[in-house]
Amino acid sequence: MPRVLYYVQHLVGLGHDARAAAITRELVQLGAKVTYVTGGFEDAELDLSGARYVTLPPLKASNPSYETLVGDSGKPPDATYWARRSQQLRDTFENANSDVLIVETFPFGRWPFREELLPLLDRARSQCLIVCSIRDILEPKSEPTRNRQILEFIDTYFDLILVHGDPNLVRLRETFPDAETIADKTRYTGYVCASPPPSQSTSEIGRGEIIVSAGGGATCGPLMTVAVEAARLDRRPWRFLIGPNCPAEIRRKLFDNPDILAENVRPDFCTLLCGAAASISQAGYNTATDILTTGVPALIVPHQQPGQNEQWHRAQRLAERGFVTTLREDLLTPQALLQALDQLLRQDLERPADIDLTGASTTAHIIASVAATGNSRDTKI
Repeated sequence: MPRVLYYVQHLVGLGHDARAAAITRELVQLGAKVTYVTGGFEDAELDLSGARYVTLPPLKASNPSYETLVGDSGKPPDATYWARRSQQLRDTFENANSDVLIVETFPFGRWPFREELLPLLDRARSQCLIVCSIRDILEPKSEPTRNRQILEFIDTYFDLILVHGDPNLVRLRETFPDAETIADKTRYTGYVCASPPPSQSTSEIGRGEIIVSAGGGATCGPLMTVAVEAARLDRRPWRFLIGPNCPAEIRRKLFDNPDILAENVRPDFCTLLCGAAASISQAGYNTATDILTTGVPALIVPHQQPGQNEQWHRAQRLAERGFVTTLREDLLTPQALLQALDQLLRQDLERPADIDLTGASTTAHIIASVAATGNSRDTKI
């Protein structure tokens, strides 16, 4: 089985690492020898099923707008800091003797990291197959020439583009207009479900409750603040799940409030959703897959800010298929939230039976097949 180097860089949330970890577990189960390289701050422990775990000197976005990167000193990285990361990354690649290099997001995003990725890709392209791993929806590019540069990098370095989505719900061309140019290298894997599957537990925890969550929590402020006020006006039981990146002030208000039930995010999240009356959440990738997996009645309040439309786009597609109802963040009030919740619970939502949720397993099998044949175009899905 193949030797795989998997490069992942998260900046604010946990979604990229959670998705990559789920794929890594499937690769290990197939017998692959995986080296997992991450360059973000360690916000949560990852279950990698024994894969080798390598951490670069950490970098993260200083705020959810992604405007500035900061290192372990809290300051932007200088040339020396980048050089340390780049050298460690190249050394790790050489020691891993990889058959396949998986690069998460780049060149469709993570543009500042070309400082370390281009030297790695230059070294890797004559030694192994190179795969780009991206989610279902990409953010629009602010620079007019960026898409052309992306195509140039794909042509030069990448053998395969894996889109972790289902074209029955969202097609790559909706958020990357040049998708047809790279169609011969593109494969859809289905959605990657990062959460543990629902258990058969008979526990009553969460049963009949309104479950409020916001993924890692970095942008949870507007939703959580309004949801707390809505819960105080409602007679139904509410449970608030708080992500590790929730701002300290919001976290304090939630945990210090004696009128609500608040706790840290739980590994049995999908099991909770299976018994819940409804889910209120944002529209991050992992939360969306949890909703699709469990079929819970879901009210989605997608986070939006200038230049970031991913959650809005995903929420619209889910709503168009009748899987969820939505409420715009800029219209969020306690009364509007309760009205939308009441409307949700009166509806008969569609079950997402035709959406592919096997992305982790499918991705692992594609990687194994590519490594075995040495030809990404021979890969059958």
